[in-house]
Amino acid sequence: MTTKIKTTLLVGLLSLGVLTGMKAQVKYDYAMITYRFNDKILEVDINGEIYKRIDVAKKGDSYYIVPAALSQVKKMNNEGWELFDTGNNLVGVNPLFIFYLRKKIE
Repeated sequence: MTTKIKTTLLVGLLSLGVLTGMKAQVKYDYAMITYRFNDKILEVDINGEIYKRIDVAKKGDSYYIVPAALSQVKKMNNEGWELFDTGNNLVGVNPLFIFYLRKKIE
């Protein structure tokens, strides 16, 4: 084979590989659930476009009332969302629990 044919075949295969890799890129929707512990407020934000605020009522005698946030995570998990990270922070003296979710776009 001549150098010209080898170069043409190599460029063609490389281009095909790059195009295939670009098409295989997975795209996601992202959501964030925040729970303000002292205020008992649960917030759900999806892609910065859909926002929902839920006031949480105290259930039982438990001091750590995070089940409302975990229930929301479980509900969204059943809808196809995947929990991929968590975090917490202090806003003044108010603990803030954060749950990050993503869902594949098909």
